[in-house]
Amino acid sequence: MSMLSPFLVDLLLQVGGGDIQTEGTGEDGGQSPWTMLYLMFFIFFIFWFIVFRPESRKRKAREQKIGSLKKGDQIVTTGGICGRVVEVDEEIAIVQVDKNKDVRLRVVKSSIFEVNPGEKPSKDEKSKS
Repeated sequence: MSMLSPFLVDLLLQVGGGDIQTEGTGEDGGQSPWTMLYLMFFIFFIFWFIVFRPESRKRKAREQKIGSLKKGDQIVTTGGICGRVVEVDEEIAIVQVDKNKDVRLRVVKSSIFEVNPGEKPSKDEKSKS
């Protein structure tokens, strides 16, 4: 019990309705099975609220950014490669890694970790493409 915080110990005592040392030693047989079920639902709800809900929001935001990927966006892949998007297909993006040497990579969209919207192309860049 030393691993539990005082808050959790108090919560367990309130929900259980008894002392930890004398639990299940009386003639009444201890806790009701419904009490344990309520406690499990409560713990699951708290776990879902703290862990799963924020993670699903992050995943949806990432999917939306990748879905709206366009030419000129700066990206970072899961492997740590940084570059600017030159061309976008349904599942593949062509990324320019080095502008001076015109080094380009084909990257699967699902491997893109972060998308930062790029600047609008200038008139010179539009005339080149």
